[in-house]
Amino acid sequence: RLNDSFGQCARPKIGWQIDPFGHSREQASIFARLGFDGMFIGRLDYQDKETREKDKTLEFMWQASPSL
Repeated sequence: RLNDSFGQCARPKIGWQIDPFGHSREQASIFARLGFDGMFIGRLDYQDKETREKDKTLEFMWQASPSL
C-alpha cells in the first residue's frame, strides 16, 4: 500500500478521467467523496477548448452536488 510505504503524503489528491465520452456532473461528486481535491479531464470538445484557450479559462471549478 502507498500509505504504508510512503505515508499520507503519497495519497493521490487529483482524480483523472482519462478518456470518457463526456463528463457527468456526478463524477465531481464521486471524486470529492473519495477525498480528491480536483479532477483532470482528458477529453474536451474542441470548440469549448478553443474558447477556453482564448479566454484563458481552461481551469475551472466544478462544484460537486451536495445531495449525493
